[in-house]
Amino acid sequence: MNPRISTVQSREQGAVLRERRELAGLTGAQLAERTGYSPSKICRIEKGQAGQNPITVTTHLSHCGATAREVDEVLRLGEPNDPGFLARRMQNLLRALILHERTAQRILTCAPTFVPGLLQTYDYARAVMEVSGELPPKEVEQRVTARMQRQRVLSDNRALQVTFLIYEGVLRTPLGGAKVMQDQIFRLLFSCDRRNVKIRILPYSAGPLVATVGYFYLMDFEEHGPVVSIESGLGGLMIEERETIEGYRRFGSALEKQALDEGESREMLARVASEYDPPEESDDPGPGLAEE
Repeated sequence: MNPRISTVQSREQGAVLRERRELAGLTGAQLAERTGYSPSKICRIEKGQAGQNPITVTTHLSHCGATAREVDEVLRLGEPNDPGFLARRMQNLLRALILHERTAQRILTCAPTFVPGLLQTYDYARAVMEVSGELPPKEVEQRVTARMQRQRVLSDNRALQVTFLIYEGVLRTPLGGAKVMQDQIFRLLFSCDRRNVKIRILPYSAGPLVATVGYFYLMDFEEHGPVVSIESGLGGLMIEERETIEGYRRFGSALEKQALDEGESREMLARVASEYDPPEESDDPGPGLAEE
């Protein structure tokens, strides 16, 4: 298959079109009969392979009972960006990211600030969401629940292999408190035993390179070209421009050379987890409180 036959943008728009059709209770064949398109064209549109345009998108949605507002929202997903670069607000970025995680074969991610979302515990994820103080409690809980559901990709996508490069400073930043951090590091230790997960720690000595590269999420696929996702607190980019992706691939190789191996990483995780142990209570009643 030609790796350029679909794009992040067209696949995202196609996935939304498929969701709207399914919500309308229509099969692809039924929608094809209503629109006059062939069933194969409906399939290609929903896979992002048919070169969607405003006419095909509007026709598809109108026969699914979409409102004018809903049609406009989906059309905006197809608005032009720089070729190979798709900018999205966080909510829409996560939708595109989840879509691609489900079909990825390999993921390499560098985590310089937080434990990656696919490995976070519930309490750690909540602490991450609460850092900015911008989200109301109800939205925090909704986002944390969605993140926990997203983690199922590690077991649902059997072809997926993920390498997590986690900066040492992430482990030593007591986000949420000592108990939350210790539980999170235990979760990382347990995840080391998963057949499709590699966790390697980037020691402080790798700090300059980590700071230069920052967060990135490199995904490789069988049916189309690779994609890199980068994000900030409010949004991010999905990138499939070849030169930029190759640059991130070189960054990934350089980081892997500086990372501890899997055994050394496991030892560091165990050591740091023990550093979060609560202090032992002393039997000494303290000065002035001893029995006379």
